[in-house]
Amino acid sequence: MLLSVEWLREWINPQQDAQQIAYDLTQAGLEVESINNPPTEHLHHVIVAEILEAVKHPNADRLKLCKVHDGSQELSIVCGAPNARAGIKVALASVGTILPGDFKIKESKIRGSLSQGMLCSAKELQLSEEHQGIMELPEAAELGKPVSEYLQLPTATMDIAITPNRGDCLSIRGIARDLAAIYATKLSPPTLKKIPAQHQDELPIDLEAPEHCPRYFGRIIKGIDLSKPSPDWMQKRLRDSGLNPINIAVDVTNYVMQELGQPLHAFDLRRLEGGIKVRLATKGEELILLDESVMKLDEEVLLIADHKKPLALGGIMGGKYSGIADDTTEVFLEAAVFSPQKVFSTRQKYNLSTEAAYRFERFVDPTLPELAIERATELLIATAGGAPGPISANTNINDSEKHLPVQSTLQLDHEFVSKFLGFSLSAKQIEKILGDLGFILDANKGGWQVTIPIYRPDIDCPASLCEELARVYGYDKIEQTLPRGALKPQHFQSPTSTEDEIRAFLTARGFSEVINYSFISKEESATFYPNLQPLELANPISSDMSVMRPSIIPGLLKVLARNQRRQVDSCNLFEMGQCFVPSTTREDKLAQNNCLVFAAMRPKSSKRWQENLYGFNDMLNDVTDLLSSQGLLWGRNSNGTAGHLNLRYATPATNPSQPSSHSNKGNKGNQRDNSNALSESHLFHPTKHIYIDRLCNDIQYVSKSVVRPNAEALLGIAGMLHPRIVAASKLQGYEVYLCSMCLDDFPSPQVPSYTPLSDLPAANFEISLIIPEAITYVQLVAKIRECFDAQPDKIELLDVYQSDKLQQGYKSMALLLKWQPTTSTLTDEQVNSLVFGMLKKLASKHDIKLRS
Repeated sequence: MLLSVEWLREWINPQQDAQQIAYDLTQAGLEVESINNPPTEHLHHVIVAEILEAVKHPNADRLKLCKVHDGSQELSIVCGAPNARAGIKVALASVGTILPGDFKIKESKIRGSLSQGMLCSAKELQLSEEHQGIMELPEAAELGKPVSEYLQLPTATMDIAITPNRGDCLSIRGIARDLAAIYATKLSPPTLKKIPAQHQDELPIDLEAPEHCPRYFGRIIKGIDLSKPSPDWMQKRLRDSGLNPINIAVDVTNYVMQELGQPLHAFDLRRLEGGIKVRLATKGEELILLDESVMKLDEEVLLIADHKKPLALGGIMGGKYSGIADDTTEVFLEAAVFSPQKVFSTRQKYNLSTEAAYRFERFVDPTLPELAIERATELLIATAGGAPGPISANTNINDSEKHLPVQSTLQLDHEFVSKFLGFSLSAKQIEKILGDLGFILDANKGGWQVTIPIYRPDIDCPASLCEELARVYGYDKIEQTLPRGALKPQHFQSPTSTEDEIRAFLTARGFSEVINYSFISKEESATFYPNLQPLELANPISSDMSVMRPSIIPGLLKVLARNQRRQVDSCNLFEMGQCFVPSTTREDKLAQNNCLVFAAMRPKSSKRWQENLYGFNDMLNDVTDLLSSQGLLWGRNSNGTAGHLNLRYATPATNPSQPSSHSNKGNKGNQRDNSNALSESHLFHPTKHIYIDRLCNDIQYVSKSVVRPNAEALLGIAGMLHPRIVAASKLQGYEVYLCSMCLDDFPSPQVPSYTPLSDLPAANFEISLIIPEAITYVQLVAKIRECFDAQPDKIELLDVYQSDKLQQGYKSMALLLKWQPTTSTLTDEQVNSLVFGMLKKLASKHDIKLRS
């Protein structure tokens, strides 16, 4: 928001210059991004005065003793200018004024006579090189006014970044209120008069949507003359605020909006038919804008309308039939309260941006409309004449008032303030600061009952009140103290998130994490996923980021290409984040998945055995080790071939013969939308990639004899990227190995628990079993655990034996079963009973026998 410092000084006039004011506002949370400080800023404290009498100084030949009137009091000033004489208007620098060169005016005695200021020449004010006498001003100059204002000189303006929670500061009044609290001084606003009605004409006002517009005021003003432009002072202040003057009626509404923070609108009364209705639009209804363009509306748009046609978008902008013409003589002034949510949603939907919407969506004080109409009436009559009528309000007041915000109260304890801030403020300081900001404090035992002003809806807890105290007191005034406190031992170890564990694992393996935007271009989506219609953004950052990413892969490959262009030939990267795939089964039409992708590239021409670069087996090892670290076990076929890898949860309760039960864990109670899982196999080399199957717990190599798992069973995919995709990613001459997995189906992290070491001897039992060759070690362990009444603590593989002496299609495995009792020693009879009971079940259920 652009703020005129001159205008601000009409409400509060501190001795500080614009630079210091900007610094103090920034320290208090109202960041001044830039300041335009013209060289005439110092003239604001130099005012117009009149010399009433000028006589020769009794003790000096070249000095005169002058009596000067500054509009409020008479002053005695010693002056040496030859043109100092009674009856002329001059420029007076009163006591406390700082002139160029850091020259501060002080009250002093000159040759025995009191001097209470200085009469300035044009050179002393840096307006010209004239220095032969004091500067003489025209007779019409008004006493007490700043010289800069009278001379129409440029004044300082500040661009303040108002945060969304401080809608109350989008005005001169709001900034002045905060500045008065910072400087512990009183506001001196212009007198706001109540204008009596000179006729009784009114328009009926009906609020059909009081939840979106709970308060609406209007006033008819007749007989105005818009043939003349707005006064120069008003135009100047509007330009300083970044607003262009248009005509008196519009300029007055903009002036009041900038001054008080309440947007207004002036309607041409001739164009209004019947009365005012604030209602929602009907489907297909159209609004003609000022530029003759037509806006098609839906049922969610709030309209200001008369009894026959729409006039304006509520709280945003007017239409063709709401504008003021050059021959307008009767206007209807509007001031209302609109729902911030409704204004924001409509503005976003139609991509509109206006000063009114900017304020309404950040909350406007609901007590302002009537005051703003009075102020606008005063200015309009003073500049364009006219006769005002009574201020009318909506007829259904009882229905609409319940939608207005309610003034709230908070209990603030003095002890809490000191504890929260880390330093002590006296009760007087707390009451002074909060009182200056508009809070009402009622002292009680231990603190205050604080009534929150209606224009501060962001204050909703005692901590917010403490923040108000700190920012006004001054963060730079808070003394530095060392933190104090006792560190207590943690009794429970909080679980580490899956993402943190994966991040630590991949970092240890030499991968670097990257973070990309969740948006890609349409072209990238079409290149990687030609059969997918991506989710488009309504307001994209740029054309290169116009759709939501269905996968992390395109963004990660762009980073690899960027590194390759900077001559980084070997690069290992990973990224975790949300991906967005259109859904045909979900109500919100969106399948949102938390995904992981890690990738490595190497030059094709390199000899891996010489340069030790990343290859396919490295990718396979990283995939299996990563899954193992997350609670999944794996192992190769017993015959030593690399046909497949088996995965399962590292918990005894899991039954490997059944589908995995972890497919929905880690998804916060929501079933993942597997029917809309993104197919990525076309991105990989046809014979150099693997699938990670979460239901069958298998990783299968792709070959002509292996069928790809269905989408519901797929946890991820890994391998070498297809040369076509490598070329499309501008990585020609490189091999890229990549793994893509969905993290929503990973097991939830477990909190480790401490178990004391047993001081009892362990019980060991070695057995040798004859089993079918198709059964792997991992499957055998699962079957053994299934058949035990008391599970062994450990099962170790001792030996695998295959021979022609064994029955065809069978093999022998020797195992060590180990129990570690904690309460009592296990006897041989107890162990034998457990083992032989297990062997009977193995023989009957799984055709597994004890080798004799």
